[in-house]
Amino acid sequence: LLGDEDPTSGKVQRGHLTQIGYLDQHLSQLDLNKTVLRAIWPDDDASLTEQKMRDLLGSFGLQGPIVEQEVKTLSGGERSRAALARLTVEGANVLVLDEPTNHLDLWACDSLEEALKNFNGTVLVVSHDRYFLNRVCDLLIIIEPGHAEVVYGNYELYLSLCKSRGEKVVAAEIDDGPYITAPAKEKRKRKY
Repeated sequence: LLGDEDPTSGKVQRGHLTQIGYLDQHLSQLDLNKTVLRAIWPDDDASLTEQKMRDLLGSFGLQGPIVEQEVKTLSGGERSRAALARLTVEGANVLVLDEPTNHLDLWACDSLEEALKNFNGTVLVVSHDRYFLNRVCDLLIIIEPGHAEVVYGNYELYLSLCKSRGEKVVAAEIDDGPYITAPAKEKRKRKY
């Protein structure tokens, strides 16, 4: 989807209006040597003002002197919130989020959940955070060695299905769980 690897067969074709935003779990999309304010500011958008950018950062809990600090001085949670702010300002309509809750505190997780519930595009989340998945997802693709399964519902429904089939879900009993990709709820359907 991101174009980082060629498909083993077939081809990937995106709609002409598709704009993908990516949050990797290592938060490498921000320039570490720029200030937070400059790192999230798109170079090609003259309509944005410094005040708009400061307001955006403030909505992610980044305000005051922290916006003038270099990204490399931020904690993991602060860097994650700055990366999410960057995605917001890029105007992506398809988000690919790789372990988005890894560095977030409870306040930031709650804010992310609400933002995803209200997002008008498509979100593909890769996460082990079952609580987060229960709150934002309405379709799961469970990927385990040797097979994949689509579940129309959240992680709790997946566990119920496994229980009703008499399957033991070992991954649900340990911290690392299966890899789960989950498109978050959409307000309106789009074709891509």
